[in-house]
Amino acid sequence: MVRPPSTPWRSLGLSAGELKLAHTLPTGQAFGWRRNGDEYHGVLGDAAVAVREHPSTKCCEWRAAADREAEAKRRLDDYFRVSTSFEELYAGWSASDERFAAVAPAVRGVRILRQDPFECLISFICSSNNNIARITLMLTRLREAFGTKVELPSLDDGESIILHTFPSPDKLCDIDDKVLRDLGFGYRAPYVINTCKTIAEKGPGFLEGLRTKTRQECKEALLECSGVGPKVADCVALFSLDQAACIPVDTHVWRIARRDYDATLEDVASITPTVYERVGDLFRDRFGPTAGWAHAVLFAAELPAFRSALPAAVVEEMDAFRDDEKRAAKEAREARKARVAAKKGGTPPKPASKKPVRKATVAKQAATPPPAPADPEDDADLICRPKKSPAKKPSARKPAAKPSSKPAKPAARKPSVAKQAAKPAKKATAAKRSANAKARRKKSA
Repeated sequence: MVRPPSTPWRSLGLSAGELKLAHTLPTGQAFGWRRNGDEYHGVLGDAAVAVREHPSTKCCEWRAAADREAEAKRRLDDYFRVSTSFEELYAGWSASDERFAAVAPAVRGVRILRQDPFECLISFICSSNNNIARITLMLTRLREAFGTKVELPSLDDGESIILHTFPSPDKLCDIDDKVLRDLGFGYRAPYVINTCKTIAEKGPGFLEGLRTKTRQECKEALLECSGVGPKVADCVALFSLDQAACIPVDTHVWRIARRDYDATLEDVASITPTVYERVGDLFRDRFGPTAGWAHAVLFAAELPAFRSALPAAVVEEMDAFRDDEKRAAKEAREARKARVAAKKGGTPPKPASKKPVRKATVAKQAATPPPAPADPEDDADLICRPKKSPAKKPSARKPAAKPSSKPAKPAARKPSVAKQAAKPAKKATAAKRSANAKARRKKSA
């Protein structure tokens, strides 16, 4: 079989300041890229592509199979929003916000992608209670199981790289959720299948059509899909549906808003709809119609990968805020304890007494495996294994009882069935012996 030749490396047309691949592809926007040395390999549509930064200029360049060159170029321009100048946007955001101006040099090259809406939707359904490595693994398995094989030719005479397209909704909506569970999707399996059914029922172009809707209309349509909440809906809208003002809010974004923009935001146990909108409005009021893009850059600055590049003053401020949060949480716990004590008459609650545990109870507990979490796939670093039961130790003998003045009565034993059956025979033998003895006594007399 003749392998298709590869195009040479071609410029994407963006400066090093406009796009830095390591700041954009592996930071939680997209999950379909595989790093290989200084290259990233992925599939856009049905075109396998490789992208990298030029060794000297650091500008992004790409290559693909020669027979897919035009398709790959069109897809790449759309995916990386080549016609949009993010350096100009950075300048405007920096002028609007001192905080953005302080962190912008460290996150230079973070660029907001324009992904395929269906792939983006399934990706973020998989993101709930998950991490980047695990999401990437799940979606790679999905492509390999149900996608179409495509080749990325080698530039030399080596083997081509085999990749897979992302499967269509029609291909996924009829599979059994056990198949996805076997691929590691866990409780998300029925969400994915039901969402595929919804998209298939809506017809071709449904998701792409949301790009022309208002932010609220787009979000409401996405919320109809199984497994989609407000944050997932906003992520999909922001990264694939041209809704640049969407702000996906979680505890990390809430922390940024409270620390940098509104200190009056109260500590909350959960993000309520009111808090969600209020946090989003803080960004929209400051950054305007592209607030979601600005928010994504600020979010990236919070990641550990960028910490060493941030100004020392910014890092100190982040650390001080976290320390204040911990201190406030501790004070809140102590205040709750004091309130409980006041209700009990002013006496502080006593620490729980530790009762001695019998050895038999300990052995029983050790022999029982710990309860597994609701879904082990929620965290790739969580390994749930039942503990091995320790070898049972011989039980300690009870100390001998003190001698009693009264003789102990022997415990009555219940005769066995065989003994009970033998009783009549024994009685007959005894009677015969007694009669013989009487006869001998008479004879001797």
